[in-house]
Amino acid sequence: MTTSIARERPAALTDARAPLASRASRWSGSSASTSVGVIVASSAFLAHLTDEALFGMHDDPLIATAYAWLAPLGARHAAYLVFQITVAIGLGASLLVAAGGWGRRAVLFGFGLALLAEAHHPLRALLNGAGNAGLLTSLPLPILGALLLRRALSGRARSS
Repeated sequence: MTTSIARERPAALTDARAPLASRASRWSGSSASTSVGVIVASSAFLAHLTDEALFGMHDDPLIATAYAWLAPLGARHAAYLVFQITVAIGLGASLLVAAGGWGRRAVLFGFGLALLAEAHHPLRALLNGAGNAGLLTSLPLPILGALLLRRALSGRARSS
């Protein structure tokens, strides 16, 4: 006699007709509007990162200063360290999101801060009187970041 110990998933998780935000929020335990906000912010941020990569942000003095500590290292060593640090941050964020509660809100808060920091593009353009790589795609990011920060601080990013 075989019994199934696997729990049945709610229909909204498996029903392809259910809206993506509905399925995501039920799966992750976060509210639907937070899930949609993260999807929209992530999409806008990916477009911004692509813009920066294609139009020379790597030559920007701000980036050169931020990565100056890597200059004495060989190119492979520097690339490997940046890769390792990026993977470690990604794993840490994944663990916090999986833990739920304050961990999920902390990641949402960090993402909101990163988006808010992209306000440096228009500020620098105003101060320097010239554009910079990523300027146009950065314009909505601080607004999206402020919305995510508000959501993280209000505790409405429900956890399971």
